This record gives sequence, structure tokens and C-alpha cells, in this order.
Amino acid sequence: MTSFARQQSLPRAGKPLSVVDGVPVAVKDEFKQIGHRTCGGTSFLGSCVESEDATAVARLRAAGALLVGKTVMNEIGIQTTGWNGHFGQVRNPFDLSRDTGGSSSGSAASVAAGLTPLALGADGGGSIRIPATQCGVVGFKPTYGRVSEHGALPLCPSVGHAGPIASSVEDAAIMYAIIAGPDVNDANSQVQPPPSVDL
Repeated sequence: MTSFARQQSLPRAGKPLSVVDGVPVAVKDEFKQIGHRTCGGTSFLGSCVESEDATAVARLRAAGALLVGKTVMNEIGIQTTGWNGHFGQVRNPFDLSRDTGGSSSGSAASVAAGLTPLALGADGGGSIRIPATQCGVVGFKPTYGRVSEHGALPLCPSVGHAGPIASSVEDAAIMYAIIAGPDVNDANSQVQPPPSVDL
């Protein structure tokens, strides 16, 4: 059974699991996702297909999100251009002569192009905020520890934050509410109060 079919076999009993049930979501290639390799934009990582989701990905899956796959990122999240020497340039959907910014370049481009209304990104020094701004979408870097980093590549764990990229502020808040919160696998996530989002 493919990961898509496995995801679709969740019992729904005729009612949605959440407001993102069936909503396409792209995942930055920094997070583990069942059925995919986690390369971090490199040619040397990701030798094995993942059998476990990162916590943020697992929470989206449990909410019924349709996880459509991994998005290209700058190699190891180092640059802010959207260029990847192994996978090529991620183009800005609004002007293909321009870049997307990075390092969550593919995630921002996916939302800006209308391929997915939501995408998971990660931000250490602007890696959500820069491409969201350059692609005209919404993204933010949550408070440290608000979103579990369990299952994310430890590229810069002292400043790395998983966070949403979305087509609207409301959608970003909805995604944040789903992925945020304490996780027994991430001690840093256990010192924050529960997330509170008024929608």
C-alpha cells in the first residue's frame, strides 16, 4: 500500500477529522515523512525511505491533511536564494526570472503557485520569512519550542523552528494551531504553555 493510500484509509465516519481534512500540504525536505527520503537538499543524506513522521508532519496527517510530498530547499538550509546545486533553482511563481528566497523555497513556491494552500517550512535565520515575503504568501517563525523539532534534521537546533507557510493569515494560524504544542519527544516543546489561537 502506498503512503497516499495508507493515508486515505483512515476511518472518517462521514465527518472531517479537522478543518484541514483533505487539504493538500507540502513538506520541506528537512522533516521526516513516511514513504519519502529526508535529504535536507543534499546528495549525501536520505539514503533510506522514512518509516516515521516528524511530529509536525504526524500532527498534520492525524488532522487529515493530504501530504503531497517533499519540497526542495537550499542545501542544508544555508543560503537564502532558492538555488540548489543538486535539484536546481526554485523559481518564483510570480516572475520566473526571480528566485523565491530560501531556505524553505519549495514550500513557499508551492503555496504561491496554488499547488497547495499550506506548506511546512523551517526557519533558523529567515528560512520561512524570506521566501514567504518574496513569494507574496504568509509565513512566520514560531516562538522557540512552540512546535516540536522531533523528526527534523538537526541543521541548527538552537535557532531552528518549524512553522507554517500559507496563502492567508487565517490559514497560517490554523496550521500553527495543529502543529504546535508539547511533545514528549522534544524537551524544548514542554516548557511552553499550550497554544491558544482564536479563529
